[in-house]
Amino acid sequence: SDEFRSFHERVIEIEKVQTDDKAKRSVLVIGDDKYRDLAPGKGRTFKHESLPFDLMITNWKQHAQPKRDAGGRTDVVDGYYIQEVTTLDDSGAALPDEQLASACVAIVKDKKSGEEQKGILWEFAAAPWTVTVGADKYLISLDHRSYKLPFAIRLDETEQEKHPGTERARRFTSKVTKITGDHEEKRVITMNEPVRSEGYAVFQQTFDDGTRSGSGVKRSGFQIVENPSDHWPLISCIIVAEGLLLHFLMMLARFIKVEPWKFALGLILAFNAAFALAMWKLL
Repeated sequence: SDEFRSFHERVIEIEKVQTDDKAKRSVLVIGDDKYRDLAPGKGRTFKHESLPFDLMITNWKQHAQPKRDAGGRTDVVDGYYIQEVTTLDDSGAALPDEQLASACVAIVKDKKSGEEQKGILWEFAAAPWTVTVGADKYLISLDHRSYKLPFAIRLDETEQEKHPGTERARRFTSKVTKITGDHEEKRVITMNEPVRSEGYAVFQQTFDDGTRSGSGVKRSGFQIVENPSDHWPLISCIIVAEGLLLHFLMMLARFIKVEPWKFALGLILAFNAAFALAMWKLL
């Protein structure tokens, strides 16, 4: 895959169901900064010229789950309401953001007829909420924002090492293929030893030998970290090396009795040109 999902950014996605399999997919996205302040009693309407309806979002909760109504509530949608869940674990520590499941109420209002449809959007829903407006169907979902990588990762093989005599994991290893265009490169990802490329680092995060999911299929989960400063240590080492080389060449120039600055800078420029040419050929 060449896509990864953000741990922290949530979005509401609106997609028209295409009747033609060859038609290009088009998805409208609403960032969570536009609706995460919508506590019960507050709502905000979102409009787009390509949609035959307006979408109102209300009653957003950071960590919640739909629960069947036993009767008497006024915020029920199709027999369910949004029950807020604590964001703390059993020890009282805050749950990681990626384990939270936000939810909200969505109201679709037909621009022509004014007819309204209500639904609950929940991150852990098995399928998007489907609404029909006129002759068209739309899928509306609450999910984590997806990003494209400049390369794809294909999982080829997984390995798991355990501590002797226990079921505790010692090391997870994934043998992958990094695909950039038509070029394929075999790489290995293991704990604390990521694959680094083009400012991104791909870490081994989770592993399932098939027992947890019940599928019997081994799976690896990867964490993507964007690190623009990934090459800073290399650049720093090059700067230090050039400083030491300059000092050495100036001492050598004085020893052989030639102009130190011209001699040192000339050799350094020649060295840098050769180094740049070698790197260009390698890349």
